[in-house]
Amino acid sequence: FGMVLAIGIVVDDAIVVIENVERIMSEEKLSPVEATIKAMGQITGAVVAITVVLAAVFVPSALQAGTAGAIYKQFAITIAMAMVFSAFLALGFTPALCATILKPHDHESRNFVFRWFNSAFNWVRKTYVGHIGSAVRNAPRWMILFVLIAILCGWLFTRLPGSFLPEEDQGYALAIVQLPPGATGDRTNAVMDQLQGLARKNPAVDGVVTVSGFSFVGSGENVGMAFFRFKPWKDRSTNASQLIQQLNGAIFMGIKDAQAFVVNLPTINGLGQFGGFDLYLQDRAGAGHQALLDARNLLLGKAAQDTNTLTGVRPNGLEDTPQLAMTVDRVQAQSMGLSLSDVYTAIQLMLAPVYANDFFFQGRVLRVNMQADAPFRMGPDALSHFYVPSSLPGAGGSATGAGGAQLPAMIPLSNVVHTEWTMGSPSLVRYNGFSAVEIVGSQAPGKSSGEAMAAMQDIITKDLPQGFGYDWTGQSLQEIISGSQAPVLFGLSILVVFLCLAALYESWSIPVSVLLVVPLGVTGAILATMARG
Repeated sequence: FGMVLAIGIVVDDAIVVIENVERIMSEEKLSPVEATIKAMGQITGAVVAITVVLAAVFVPSALQAGTAGAIYKQFAITIAMAMVFSAFLALGFTPALCATILKPHDHESRNFVFRWFNSAFNWVRKTYVGHIGSAVRNAPRWMILFVLIAILCGWLFTRLPGSFLPEEDQGYALAIVQLPPGATGDRTNAVMDQLQGLARKNPAVDGVVTVSGFSFVGSGENVGMAFFRFKPWKDRSTNASQLIQQLNGAIFMGIKDAQAFVVNLPTINGLGQFGGFDLYLQDRAGAGHQALLDARNLLLGKAAQDTNTLTGVRPNGLEDTPQLAMTVDRVQAQSMGLSLSDVYTAIQLMLAPVYANDFFFQGRVLRVNMQADAPFRMGPDALSHFYVPSSLPGAGGSATGAGGAQLPAMIPLSNVVHTEWTMGSPSLVRYNGFSAVEIVGSQAPGKSSGEAMAAMQDIITKDLPQGFGYDWTGQSLQEIISGSQAPVLFGLSILVVFLCLAALYESWSIPVSVLLVVPLGVTGAILATMARG
């Protein structure tokens, strides 16, 4: 878009020069050389002013930070350089061509179409000039109207929904699947097969690829994800947003054994994992993990009720899973003559592979790892099958070895290790130093991401208990950064334009009259945006 606009800007000033030269030749019957000299004397200042103003408008945009700054920097530099080339060509190359190529001609000798166009254009010009003259003669009345338009511009600008980048139809989508904690891989595979069957029933879906045991929210037997490839745009009548709604509806009605969401991918790779908004709900008061989960569930419940603005609000992480808490009774172990290091080593050997040694086999060095066999580490009762030697000969009974030597007594781990089933988080997430959970979601159809983010902010500040806050991340954070910089850059652009025009015309009133058109242009842009929905 920037290159197309730059091409138009490069030839714009040249067109102005040619039209003015041709007008003088037609009205004053001057030769091409004399008409070119007179025309350049009239419009040189205007061409320079246009170049300076546009450069002053776009150059401050290159100072914007963040991802939006990287985008605007390329656009601003392209337009500014195009204006410099345009002014150079209009002031140097175009006058020479006008004096050399243009020839005097009779306007009345043109064909009917040209005569009709000139008559219509002259009528429009005379009508416009007449209305401008009437407005100048009744300046107070029109200034009141201008003030009202400026107020309307400010009011509409504050009501305009905010957004960073609209979600695009990239030709594919992503599904996140999560079963209840502790679900087996067989159940996950069955759900993924069911998801694939439901997706292939949609005529706009061209292919499905499923993955079990891994997803962007974490790894485990109870999670999975799927990629949906849509048919080419010419072969389907629905866009990605509509397809995602259809797939989510089919999944909600067809899959009861898992929670599955189909989401769009971010417009810019690297800014988050999914499209929509992304935030971290933080426990800033240190209330604890359970209080954070309660606040998260309250937030999700309130967001589910706001169907007009929010959709697909969900935690971006694994749910709490059953965990076996193992506690070593140090007093009991000491009284039975057990070394704590031996107890912990035995537990480690039972549950986790421990590197023991290396050996050579067929010219290769292989590692020896020790671990209890699977049937002997499946539950808490496995602790009764592993023993630790005691330093007390009489503890728990003793045995006699060869030659009558007294062997140390062997104490089962279940005597000193106590177990308890609990629920715990597979991972501990912290964001900006606070315990947090990640919440993602999307805006409802017809709403902007700015409206969805504002709705989430209202829920967190009004409905959640004290001590819980939030921070935005990913694409949502970039939207906040770019939105906060926009008024400053807009004001800087106006200031730079005013100073450049004041230096060019050596007047304070002329720049003011030029800048009075800004509210009218902004109002037109806002009304056109609202008209497009």
